Amino acid sequence: MKKLILTSTGLSNPKVMEELLAMPPDLNKTVAMVVTASRDKENNPWNQLTKQQFLQAGFTKVDFVDLEFQENYDFSQCAVIFVSGGNTFKLLKFVKSSNFKSELESFLNNGGIYIGSSAGSIIVAEDISLAGWGSSADENEVGLEDLSALNITEVLVWPHYEENFENEVLEYEQQYQRQVYRLPNEQALVIKNGEILWIK
Repeated sequence: MKKLILTSTGLSNPKVMEELLAMPPDLNKTVAMVVTASRDKENNPWNQLTKQQFLQAGFTKVDFVDLEFQENYDFSQCAVIFVSGGNTFKLLKFVKSSNFKSELESFLNNGGIYIGSSAGSIIVAEDISLAGWGSSADENEVGLEDLSALNITEVLVWPHYEENFENEVLEYEQQYQRQVYRLPNEQALVIKNGEILWIK
């Protein structure tokens, strides 16, 4: 049973943490925060804030993980994998060059909980073509050509959605014949037991 929480801004909505604790995770196991995509990585203020939010919620250990330099981190002892936002192309490059995909599949099959923030929410879909679409597109700064991603859910989200993006979303849906879930900053999507639930 896969348990995913897809967000635009991580734990900024308190209801996201409420949903996580209701799943429930093992608070004595590690939270792995994958910070590969983020500017300044573990020193990014949002990542530091997220670590404190996990610790304040009762988790005993939070590790920063950078797939660029930690290709074989052992996620098997984790309760939660949190993948931070940033450049989606850079994130995918190092997902592909590391053992992350197989580690994540095993982690989810064993009851682990995945939380994505922005780029971390896009990357669980079939590909990241959406990340390069429209006026808010990420720059493909790593020259990535293969955009196939983790493919652990059919749910494709547009993070940081606002009404002024609607025409771009519709154009993407028409071009790729795929449904896009519009995900504003204050909302989140929970995927479990094959169901999709909104956090608002």
